[in-house]
Amino acid sequence: MGTLISENGMKPDPEKIKSITEKPPPEDKKGPAMETMKTILTSQPVLKFYDLNKDVTVQTDSSQHGIGCCLMQDGHVIAYGSRSLT
Repeated sequence: MGTLISENGMKPDPEKIKSITEKPPPEDKKGPAMETMKTILTSQPVLKFYDLNKDVTVQTDSSQHGIGCCLMQDGHVIAYGSRSLT
């Protein structure tokens, strides 16, 4: 799912998050917010280990240009993904 797992915990696989980190910011007032969101989405504390004993929540969103989803447990992101529809 794009996560490197070691004895030290989990972190996002740099190859899997490259499309997020290299995406240029919008050329409007939303640029700083987009950079903050990119940092949060690709930071180590965001992703948690999956726990078989906890309930799972799937959040989804879509537009005419793309779809996205997020697998969560206890309000913490376990995995996320998106696809462009163009």
